Parts: sequence; structure tokens; C-alpha cells
Amino acid sequence: MKTTGMLIILFIVCQCLVSCLSYISLQRPQSPEIPLNNSSTRIVFVNYFDYLNPSLVEEKHQSAYREGVNGLALGISTGF
Repeated sequence: MKTTGMLIILFIVCQCLVSCLSYISLQRPQSPEIPLNNSSTRIVFVNYFDYLNPSLVEEKHQSAYREGVNGLALGISTGF
């Protein structure tokens, strides 16, 4: 009886501890690594993905990747 009572108490304590845990995502804004002048509106877009490499992209998809990268660069440049 003593063992059963301890198991029940242990079970209840474990359930209380588990039910009170919840994940809360807190995000802290990061300051820029390099402070820019207020008058500067230049952004550098660096594309390290080589869409011409046949081991990464099939030849039929190269034009789609090229258009996507060019479209992204155009969208970034017209946004400022």
C-alpha cells in the first residue's frame, strides 16, 4: 500500500510539472553589424549559389534559377 501511494503521488507530481511547461519564443532584435549613414540606401546582394553547376541544377532549370535571382535583385533595387 505504501508503494502504491508513493507511485500515485509521484505520478501526480510528474503530471503537474509536465502540464505547467510551455515553450515561449522570445526574440530580441539585433542591431546591424555595420552601422550605416542615414543617407546611404545601398544594399549588396551576394548570390553564392551557382545555378550553372550541373551537379546542383539540371540544365533545364538553369534559366528558372537565373530569372529568379535576377527578379529578386530587381525587386530589392526597386524597393529603395
